[in-house]
Amino acid sequence: MPHNTPLPTVSTLWVGGDLGWMEHLCLTSFVYAKQPIVLYHYDPVGNVPEGVELRDARSIFEPPKDLVAQTAPSYLADMFRLHLMQQTDEIWVDTDIICHAPLMPNEDGFLVGWSPWHGEINNCIMRLPTGSGALEMLMTFLNDLSRIPPWIRPMMQQRLSKTPVETRMVARYHTLRTIIGPKALTYCLKDTGEDRHACEPDVLLPVPWQYADVLFNPYGGWEGWTSDQTRSMHLWSNVLRHHKKQPVQPGSYMANWAKKLDVPLP
Repeated sequence: MPHNTPLPTVSTLWVGGDLGWMEHLCLTSFVYAKQPIVLYHYDPVGNVPEGVELRDARSIFEPPKDLVAQTAPSYLADMFRLHLMQQTDEIWVDTDIICHAPLMPNEDGFLVGWSPWHGEINNCIMRLPTGSGALEMLMTFLNDLSRIPPWIRPMMQQRLSKTPVETRMVARYHTLRTIIGPKALTYCLKDTGEDRHACEPDVLLPVPWQYADVLFNPYGGWEGWTSDQTRSMHLWSNVLRHHKKQPVQPGSYMANWAKKLDVPLP
């Protein structure tokens, strides 16, 4: 990307009340990197860092009321990010991503990354261009409730096939909470050959979720997972809930970022 080309916009979604300190820190890291960042929301949200643009999520995807009532924000976010890919050229990021360096798609318009040990291509950071075959597959699955996803286990496929088609948008979630998450993305990218665009783990998702505690360790331990190519860090906040309630130790990865960004910690 030429030096004078504006950085692409990164976007995320928040469902619920105010941002927590961890989400506030992560969004601030993009502001610090001077990368335009948008926070989509359905309801009022507080504790938003200065420099983050707020937009109504309904401009991208307005979910049916039963979907909101009977599923979870994570499922809604998995759907939202696919609509975002189709309707905009923005890069999706989860709210627990710290920006080490500005995020940019490759020359073909892709930005996705392998989880450590190449288990899956994660959807926590995602840019699929509008011509992507994988995006077309995923959107077809979203829009056609008669389709049974080939990326879930046969037993789950059988269970889902027995549900009435008109209730299947909710039933998909109750079959597998992440049914349109990383497994779906990985399957479709491999099917189209677009998995060749996926970055190595050290670029976008250096530390495995099993070792995410090291990010709070004042004695280090995370550095060996990163490289000079690292652009971001996934905090895996869903497995770090206990850390949100504990003092952050000085000298840890998280404390150092908070100090760098001048973000207060709890």
